[in-house]
Amino acid sequence: MQGKDIKLGIASVFTALLAGSCCILPFLAAVGATSGAFASRLQFLEPFRPYFTVLTIGLLGLAWWDVLKRKKADQQVECACEEEQTPVQKVTGKFRSIPVLSVITIVALLMIGFPYYSSPLMAGDNNTIAIIDQNKIEKAIFRVEGMTCEGCEVSIRKKLKELDGIIKVKPDYKAGTVYVEWDKEKISIPTIVESIEELGYKVSGWNELKSEK
Repeated sequence: MQGKDIKLGIASVFTALLAGSCCILPFLAAVGATSGAFASRLQFLEPFRPYFTVLTIGLLGLAWWDVLKRKKADQQVECACEEEQTPVQKVTGKFRSIPVLSVITIVALLMIGFPYYSSPLMAGDNNTIAIIDQNKIEKAIFRVEGMTCEGCEVSIRKKLKELDGIIKVKPDYKAGTVYVEWDKEKISIPTIVESIEELGYKVSGWNELKSEK
């Protein structure tokens, strides 16, 4: 079937997007490229991420097998036959090229690998802040549902650090918690909760900690 490889490649990009959506969409929400409401609607896909990943790799494998198999057969076709092809066939033939499938493969792999390399994207983000009165500092550990990787930690850290009054943010996706220190005169718990949930995560509760005097 002509163009089968490109169809498989496009399908692999779609499944790769589904595989990384639980981390990609909150990250995009953190940088303002999409809404947290949209990201939250796709959180149900998170348990299926391993299956989408395997499916993506399988589709890419089939696409490469098809294009390499056809490449050898195409070499035996007389050049004159190109004159008999319709414009649509010629365009389809171009899309069956190895360079195009290579680009598709790279895009798909970047999507499924996003949770593992997203942290360096925010390497410049830190918890430094001017010294303030210790009596103004409040601390709490928020229980957050939906974090699945370091990419989720990056999204939450970036989002909260943009808020005036936030002093320190330490997400832990393995424990499902986010430790936050803030200036109580500038920001409150409801604002922190709202900011986290804007990314599509769910704050199920929090434990306030005593600040050292």
